[in-house]
Amino acid sequence: MISVWDKLVDHAKHWQDEMAGISSNVAGYKVTESTPLAYKKDWDNGRASPGAVMLTLMRKNPSLSYEQFMKEWFDHHTPMAMRIHPLWNYIRNVVVTAVIEGSPPMDGIVEEHCRSLRDITNPARYFGGLLRMFPNMVRVGLHANKFLQISAVENYLVTEYHIRS
Repeated sequence: MISVWDKLVDHAKHWQDEMAGISSNVAGYKVTESTPLAYKKDWDNGRASPGAVMLTLMRKNPSLSYEQFMKEWFDHHTPMAMRIHPLWNYIRNVVVTAVIEGSPPMDGIVEEHCRSLRDITNPARYFGGLLRMFPNMVRVGLHANKFLQISAVENYLVTEYHIRS
């Protein structure tokens, strides 16, 4: 995933063309970003950010209206994720529109940053401890099934780099 913040239309078009030229399988979206939980960046540009990121691509449950989807995502799922998971940075990207032709439909892109790889890859750590892991997995799973089209959810474990801040 490459995030570009540029309000100038001609610059945005340049980035879209650059990304589309990387591969025949590139998607691009204009998003509205919000950061309910933000880390303090104290490392140099070009170096990997500490920890690891769970990147999630989401589609809303088709049985919900857009307003219901947003309410479930913002008012219920985000606070639950921040209570359960050991996050130190949480970024929500609401997809406004596709900007690269042929991009699959997408409603949201979430970045859940944890301080260590083990915080994400160890289920006991990621879901609140050994005693709370299974109830929290069920809680998160049931709610995700309520507001997301589960068959369309994609999760990726990624490393973040700031090229230029």
